[in-house]
Amino acid sequence: MKFTFKRTIEIEEEAGDPITEQLLVELGFEKVDVSEEEAGGTPFYYFTYDFTDRGVFSLISNASNEVEEDSWTVEVFEDSKINFNSKTLTKFMNVMKEVLNESNS
Repeated sequence: MKFTFKRTIEIEEEAGDPITEQLLVELGFEKVDVSEEEAGGTPFYYFTYDFTDRGVFSLISNASNEVEEDSWTVEVFEDSKINFNSKTLTKFMNVMKEVLNESNS
């Protein structure tokens, strides 16, 4: 039996609520501050979530100075073509946390 996996999977769903800063905090994302000096201008911040302590698989948000109407974007750090809306982000985070908990048992 041969299995073929496609790179992307299309999921039909409603757009859902925007990804808010509050949702990122509730899901356990870490806020990363970028100083005025580091930014070369106006300071900003963004959020990250590392699924392992080795940083092998991570999620990253857009920068705070790019956010419109408290609607953040989140993508896989290693592949910006994989991004989420609030519904898929919440589901994905829950599944990944469950998988990691089971594999560490």
